[in-house]
Amino acid sequence: MTNLWTPGTGTDGRTSVWFNPVTKLQLGGVYFWRQGTIRLVANWMLIGETLVSPAIRIGHGVQGVGSGKTVTFATLEKSTGFADLNVEGYVGLSVRGFEGHFHELYGVKVTPTGPITVGLQFDGHNSHPFATYKLQSGSASVYLVNGKSLGFMYSMRY
Repeated sequence: MTNLWTPGTGTDGRTSVWFNPVTKLQLGGVYFWRQGTIRLVANWMLIGETLVSPAIRIGHGVQGVGSGKTVTFATLEKSTGFADLNVEGYVGLSVRGFEGHFHELYGVKVTPTGPITVGLQFDGHNSHPFATYKLQSGSASVYLVNGKSLGFMYSMRY
């Protein structure tokens, strides 16, 4: 479960629940507190990552019934480890049904030995730098949503 709170933006809060019924499939639901809407999301890893090739993932999400707010995406994902440093990145494309054109997606995160990860996500419109601290039961993160609005997220694992 994840709670994201971004004061000063249209996202006052959201709660997410993710489920992996099988290894390559991830299903999720996101509830947006202010809007009172639910977004359902599913993604599938078509090909797993190897030492020399990236993983390929596809996904689709829909927000609310009849809203027309859909998104479909495909990404290439690769991680690499150095002595005391893990670097993970992805590139891809998405199309939002309500916009009707493609967006580039990319992100990178760096995890040195220890509980802290720093990274950057680009969603086709804005960049979102973040830092995450790993906890025993999940993680706590700080985001700069759109590169300017502070956001807080807490994730729990069961």
